[in-house]
Amino acid sequence: MKATHSAGQSEAAKTISSVLSCFNYEKEELGISEIARELDAYPSKIYRIVATLSQNGLLEQNPTNKKYKIGLKLFEIGSLYLTNLNVRRIVRNHALRLAKYFETDVHLGILSKSPPYYIVIVDRFVQSDTSIQRIHFNVPPYSSALGKAILAFLEDNLRFSIIQKLEFVKHTSSTITDGSRLEEELKLIRTRRYAYDQEETRENLCCIGVPIRDRKSVIAALSVSGTCKKIEKNKNKIIEELILTSDLVSYQLGH
Repeated sequence: MKATHSAGQSEAAKTISSVLSCFNYEKEELGISEIARELDAYPSKIYRIVATLSQNGLLEQNPTNKKYKIGLKLFEIGSLYLTNLNVRRIVRNHALRLAKYFETDVHLGILSKSPPYYIVIVDRFVQSDTSIQRIHFNVPPYSSALGKAILAFLEDNLRFSIIQKLEFVKHTSSTITDGSRLEEELKLIRTRRYAYDQEETRENLCCIGVPIRDRKSVIAALSVSGTCKKIEKNKNKIIEELILTSDLVSYQLGH
């Protein structure tokens, strides 16, 4: 009886995890039928799970369209992870300096650990304010400077595995939607040491990103982003400063 009970708990936890994993950058709100369809499960089963998650604040229902979104409680739990993310503390002053110097936004991002893979922006540094605005916002790894900077420096086997599981979506006419083409660009990034997003995620948004590494591997990426006109105007200086910052922060992390 004990083994059966334990197995049931594991299955429930797995289902709850699968439901929460349905929500991402492109699917911020989902209905019961949409979640059920994505997980190939009975709507009645999904309803019971979603109702429980909602009661505990992990999900919230939009009163207008009756769909669900990530709740405040889950945000609070996730914030505990950010509080213990050492790279954020080390990057802070460097990122603020870059934001002020170039009068642009600077982002710090990490790669999610399971499919569908996204870059989670864990901090945003805004040039117009000395405070740090924390946001939790996911961007595709194949069309962002943050994502490409991380993918390029992953171990080969891990990188190949992730690319095979990516769900390519064409956000603009410049978006890379082919794994082979992405690999070609990642090879170039490893040579020049920076990634460039030229309107690949959003029109008139350009970003330059660099990897952040510890003693074992690449753990994050830092990017400067803004209008393409502003980024192009300062491109060489931005690249120079970002690479210097990448080297310094990575050194502090043991690389």
